[in-house]
Amino acid sequence: MKFIFVSNYINHHQIPFCEAMRRRLGEDFCFIQTEPMAEERVRMGWGVDLGRLPYVRVLYGEPEAVRRLEQEIQDCDIALFGWTEREDLVQRRLSAGKPVIRESERLYREGQWKALSPRGLIRKYRDHTRWRNAEAYLLCNGAYVASDFAIVHAIRERCSDGDISLRFGRTRRSSCERGRDLSGEGSRVRCGCSGPAGSLR
Repeated sequence: MKFIFVSNYINHHQIPFCEAMRRRLGEDFCFIQTEPMAEERVRMGWGVDLGRLPYVRVLYGEPEAVRRLEQEIQDCDIALFGWTEREDLVQRRLSAGKPVIRESERLYREGQWKALSPRGLIRKYRDHTRWRNAEAYLLCNGAYVASDFAIVHAIRERCSDGDISLRFGRTRRSSCERGRDLSGEGSRVRCGCSGPAGSLR
């Protein structure tokens, strides 16, 4: 199974996950960095020596290499997207009916009243709501992320009738036992619908 993690740039928060995925999948895992790290972040100590991370590739530079990586993102079995300006890569996979996992912080950090903005709603519809029935999944980076996505009617719970919100960690027991195996080898990813963890198939 080919698994690609796409984000603006790799940082110390993501490296443990990437190392674990590399150990599990070997050459079938890679992290694609879509832009150089901002100088402000480098000064904050976030800088990473990419030469020490063999699974990291960059989506900028030589045009032919960029095109090859863009195609790999479209062809891989699972694509996990963190924050990136390259929303076009996400939209292409969703349009093709291919699985997409989003890793997201809050949509409305300043308060959910921001959901009243017509311009914001148009953007959320384009990026999220219109794909609510697609093969789309969500890893929530925070306690209110699922609530924010629910406001714009984006990712739906598979246990009710649509997609599944995913998170790593413990879950409460309920009658829901649905899920999918993302690795083909029984990796356990937990269902965000309060059901028990299942081998995601």
